[in-house]
Order: sequence, then C-alpha cells, then structure tokens
Amino acid sequence: MNKPMRIDPDVADLADLVLNVARKITVRGHSDVDVIPLTPLESLVMRYVHQHPGTSPSRVAADVGLAASNMSAALRSLDAKGLVGRSTDPHDRRGVRLSPTPLADQNLERIRSEWTRLLMPVVGGRAELPEVNRLLRDLDRRLGVAAEAGDREPGPVAVERGSGA
Repeated sequence: MNKPMRIDPDVADLADLVLNVARKITVRGHSDVDVIPLTPLESLVMRYVHQHPGTSPSRVAADVGLAASNMSAALRSLDAKGLVGRSTDPHDRRGVRLSPTPLADQNLERIRSEWTRLLMPVVGGRAELPEVNRLLRDLDRRLGVAAEAGDREPGPVAVERGSGA
C-alpha cells in the first residue's frame, strides 16, 4: 500500500473547486429551450466525440472509463436524439466510427453560448483567464494520458506563458 502523500492545500483546493464549479454550472440547466438536454453520461460521450471525431465506441469507453453496456446505452440515446453519426471504419469494415452530427454541433454551440452568458459577468476580461484555461487544458490532457497508460500520477503540469490557446 502506498504511503499517503502530504496534502498540498492549493492542489487539493484546485480539485475541490473544479468539482464545485462544474456542479454549479451543471445544475443550472439551460434557459435556451432549443438546447437538447443531455444526461451527464451523454454529455461525457458527446464531449469526447466532439474532441475526437472519427473515434471508435471502444476508444470512447476506454478513455472516459465506461463499461461497454453504459457506452451502448449512451450511444443508443444519442443516436435517437440525432446527435451522433456512425460510419464504417475504412480500415476495418466491421468497425464503427463516431462523429458529431450538424445538430450536435448546433447543440454544443448553444450550450457554449449559455456558459458564456453565465460566466462572462464573473470572469469576462480577466487577464489571467487564458493562463487558467491553458493550465486546465494541460491538466485534462495529462490526466488522460496517465489514465491511458494506467498511471495514477501524471507528473507535473507545465503552464506556458504567452498568448494563444
């Protein structure tokens, strides 16, 4: 058994705050009546498919940590909502590739617009916002790489300074 690591309050607070902010954004729901509501599981799958168009269902399940049965249920529901397209894998005719549909792209745009409307009064114009986004993006990427490698400790996150995303 690994010896517990000494708690770094800033690092522990980062995790706690990210989880709290995500929950507060999620529980607000959507004021745009044209947003197609998604369950947390469907949102997780759609986020991955948007970020990795052409991915396979098994890759999605592995990377987000879903059981095959949960992945199948989420895909059935997303397919019924018209949000995910399926195509035959050109390298393996038995395989399936997933892509967001134009409706999914529109839905994501509406959701991102609502997030902007919600957060702009709080964080809009903050000079450190691009740096915070780079930090969180790198954290997201490194935790994904660590999970893919079966490693529970991804290593330090580097924050690049300067413009761009």
